[in-house]
Amino acid sequence: CKFIVSDYSAIEARVLAHIAGEKWRSKVFAEGKDIYCASASQMFGVPVEKHGINSHLRQKGKIAELALGYGGSVGALDNGLQEEELQPLVSAWRQANPNIVQFWWDVDNAVKTTVRQRIKTEVRGIRFSYKSGMLFITLPSGRQLSYVKPRIGENRFGGESVTYEGIGTTKKWERIESVRNSWRTSSRQSPGIFYALL
Repeated sequence: CKFIVSDYSAIEARVLAHIAGEKWRSKVFAEGKDIYCASASQMFGVPVEKHGINSHLRQKGKIAELALGYGGSVGALDNGLQEEELQPLVSAWRQANPNIVQFWWDVDNAVKTTVRQRIKTEVRGIRFSYKSGMLFITLPSGRQLSYVKPRIGENRFGGESVTYEGIGTTKKWERIESVRNSWRTSSRQSPGIFYALL
C-alpha cells in the first residue's frame, strides 16, 4: 500500500484563469512561468523576475494572488504591508484581472437571481438552481453543492447578501451570512479539485 501526498501548484488560480477567461494568466501557466512574478508585472507595469529585475515586487504579487483571487479586499491583505499600500494593491490586481472581477459579479448576480426568482441561471458552465428550499450550485464536473433555505437579506455592512442555514462558528445550526466571495470560492475550488484529479 502506497500513500501519496501531492499539491497541485496554484490549482485555484489555474482554474479561475480558465473559467473566467483571463487569457494572460492561462498563458503564464501554459508556459510554466511564475504567476507571482507575472501578476506583479501586470499590476505594476514593469518586468519582474524571481531572482532578478524588480524581484522585490514578487512578494506583493504573491500576497495579492493569494488574498485577492478569492474576491478579498484590503482586509485580506495582512502580510506585513504598510496601510497605505493596501488599497492601491487591491486596485492594481483588479485592474490587471478584469475578467476575473467580472466573473465574481456574474456569479453573485446569478446566485441572487436564482434565490430571488427561483429560476435557473448559469455562469461559464456553473449552473445555479433552486428546488425545495435549497440553492444548488452544479459545477462543471457535475458535482452539486447545496445551501439550505437561502434568502436575500442585509449583511453587516448594510449591503445585500444571501444567507442560508448551516453549521456556523458556534458549531450549532444557524443562519449563515454569505460574504460576497463565498459563492465564487465554492464555484472555483471544487472544480479545481475535480480538474486536478482527471
